[in-house]
Amino acid sequence: MKIRLMKTMLRFNLCEMRFRLWGKEAEELQQEIVDANAEIEAKKEQTKSLIEYLQLSQGENVYLEYAFGAETVTDLIYRLSVVEQIAEYNDNMVAELETMIQENEDRKVELANRQEEYEQKMVELNNEISSLNSSIQKLDSLGPGLEEQVEAKKVFG
Repeated sequence: MKIRLMKTMLRFNLCEMRFRLWGKEAEELQQEIVDANAEIEAKKEQTKSLIEYLQLSQGENVYLEYAFGAETVTDLIYRLSVVEQIAEYNDNMVAELETMIQENEDRKVELANRQEEYEQKMVELNNEISSLNSSIQKLDSLGPGLEEQVEAKKVFG
């Protein structure tokens, strides 16, 4: 029974070491979430500025005015290319923001799942240790242990 308790204690210690490692990983993941939140806020501000600009130019299609303000065909092609690049940049910024938000949400879910797993494993191990301790106390209360019996035999021969 004591060997079983020792094995369980060793498992418990191993799990404790894993949990410490997990704790470091969780801290890193938490920091990634904080960093991602900062990046998301920066992207939101960029997007907000862009939207405010577009709202100020309401009704006026600034891009079309810019493109059709060309005086030559070459200038028109150049300006259309610039407008296309700006539109693509705007689309990419919004897509990047959405991706960052989704990745951050995934990190939060992963962190919560790890925390739940950690707590569940600790409860299981604590229950097993308590059960084994209870069994040892019952055995100890039944009478002298094997070691005490051997000592008694040596003394009383």
